[in-house]
Amino acid sequence: MFNIRLRFLIALLLSVCAASSAAQQSLTFRLPMGETFDMLRVEGGTFLMGSQRDDPQKPNYNPDAAALYNDEGPVHEESVTTFYMARFEVTREVWAAVMGGYVGEDSATVAQGGVKWSDADYFVILANDLLSSQLPQGTAFALPTEQQWEYAARGGANYDGYIYSGGSSPDDVAQWGGMTTDPARVGQKRPNSLGLYDMSGNVEEWTCSYYTDSYATDATVSYLRRVLRGGSVASRYADLVSVSKRLNSPENIGASYYGVRLVLNLPQGAASGIEEVPVRDRTRAALVQRGGSLLIRGVDGRLTDLSGRLVKD
Repeated sequence: MFNIRLRFLIALLLSVCAASSAAQQSLTFRLPMGETFDMLRVEGGTFLMGSQRDDPQKPNYNPDAAALYNDEGPVHEESVTTFYMARFEVTREVWAAVMGGYVGEDSATVAQGGVKWSDADYFVILANDLLSSQLPQGTAFALPTEQQWEYAARGGANYDGYIYSGGSSPDDVAQWGGMTTDPARVGQKRPNSLGLYDMSGNVEEWTCSYYTDSYATDATVSYLRRVLRGGSVASRYADLVSVSKRLNSPENIGASYYGVRLVLNLPQGAASGIEEVPVRDRTRAALVQRGGSLLIRGVDGRLTDLSGRLVKD
């Protein structure tokens, strides 16, 4: 009887440890009005970034890479540390919960489009404030770097070798084709090996990276243009939704198919486990409805409108 109980306790302990470990593979954040979004753990590593169209025997061959000029090359080695990435692109309901506004239930899970880079940057700032009490200490939401984005699109440590994120056919994993410029509901196609949806297609996703005309050390950098990744519903050609394709745009342009996907960056030393980083013990910011308008109650107790102007209580 003792041995049976001992085996039961050991099995229970192992199951609890396994559940704890599994829990660290994803994080769920709840916005003030009840909307939620998930982020998945992307283990850091080293990978070959970019593509080339000249030699099928060499890494990252893509016969559809740009022929006239190839800003996807040269293929080179990059390393990223562990981070979390949102399972889905930011939806209309999540965007409205952070930035203000109302979205009907019929379009709540449609990817938010029409986003300028400056809007995306402001969204990140507000999200960090609104969800401050839920963020592990030292972590912060951000737009992904180009390196983070492509590493995750390729499957991270689960590198799958696909030209498109999660498959060899764009129809399996991407909402694309150019028949519309209006974003679609997220998660309608197959995810990649990390469980990330719509890394190919639906909306072009802003990164925080400035655009360069190549990955060469002498590349020309444009400090007026940012990189978007992943292609969109407006992409007419399959190569536009590949994992290595790069689009760039001025920060003040927000096409209907430009959107956002968040990453959560971990502090140095926390890559081994989010459980090592305690949650902040302080009051969180919250959205407040007043007279038909949405206001923000900051962590310092002050009330501001969505543009940051102070409002009297």
